[in-house]
Amino acid sequence: MAAAIDPLLAYPNNLPAPLTSFVGRIAELQELTGLVAGGRLLTVTGAAGCGKTRLALQVAVTLLPEFSDGIWLVELSRVTDPAFVGEAVAAALGVREEAGLPIAGTLASHLKQRRALIVLDGCEHVVEATAAFAEELLRRCPELRVLVTSRESLRVAGETTWRIPSLGL
Repeated sequence: MAAAIDPLLAYPNNLPAPLTSFVGRIAELQELTGLVAGGRLLTVTGAAGCGKTRLALQVAVTLLPEFSDGIWLVELSRVTDPAFVGEAVAAALGVREEAGLPIAGTLASHLKQRRALIVLDGCEHVVEATAAFAEELLRRCPELRVLVTSRESLRVAGETTWRIPSLGL
């Protein structure tokens, strides 16, 4: 019997290896996996510490085989200036800004023909910049999907907002 291949090793991504097993949100995982597969922009909302990031990362790992060009985590909690949202995305994808082209244009050029998922984690403090950036990339990259975690929705056209329920005992 062949050993199962770890999807984190088999597909392009920068997702962290989980330190603990995933417990207790199987129904939510299945629902969110379907929402990402069926839509282009999904925002998981909820209070701080309720498990948005952990659930989004598990969704991303589950979907790795569906995104041949990769799944990329962008930790926006580290971005202190909204003007640097695009640079954070580019850094996570390993894309260098092209001379004479804004970072959104560089990323759109890189992602235009790719089937990829970008996970924008913890964007509540830069929500307006994240919304504008995600909307621009989605308009220019037809195969791109974006999964967001935030305490609030982005409020852009085409967004599906999903509020994480409390974890049962």
